[in-house]
Amino acid sequence: MRFAAFVSPEDEMAEDLAHEAFLKLYGAWKRIDDPAKVGAYLRTTVLNLARGRARHLGVVRRNRPEPQPEQASAEWGAMQNDSREQVVVALRRLSDRQRSCLVLRHYEDRTETEIADILGISVGSVCTHVHRGMQALEALLHEEGER
Repeated sequence: MRFAAFVSPEDEMAEDLAHEAFLKLYGAWKRIDDPAKVGAYLRTTVLNLARGRARHLGVVRRNRPEPQPEQASAEWGAMQNDSREQVVVALRRLSDRQRSCLVLRHYEDRTETEIADILGISVGSVCTHVHRGMQALEALLHEEGER
């Protein structure tokens, strides 16, 4: 057991290695000519079993799948859908220019310069429409939340 504890790849494995070595010794008992060699046979068997287990553990560790991120619950998904719907409804209540600026800025990740080019307005106007649109959107969502 002490030898198995020193050569086993994991702490909890020593008893299993010793047990398996004795089972192999029992199966090979008829082939052992010299009883003085039983200790050497057991040590060699334990060492070979430990090496095999260590190889196996190495393969398992290398091929272990990456942990998956925690899945959101169905309730969380439903709440997200409700929130998304509320945002869409509130966006539809904004002016066309504010809605366009907010969608291009926050949903398409466009810069103020790109938005200005797309809509044919100045960068200053884009900043104003985004700022006022966010304030109006906040107020509409706050108003919806109080209902």
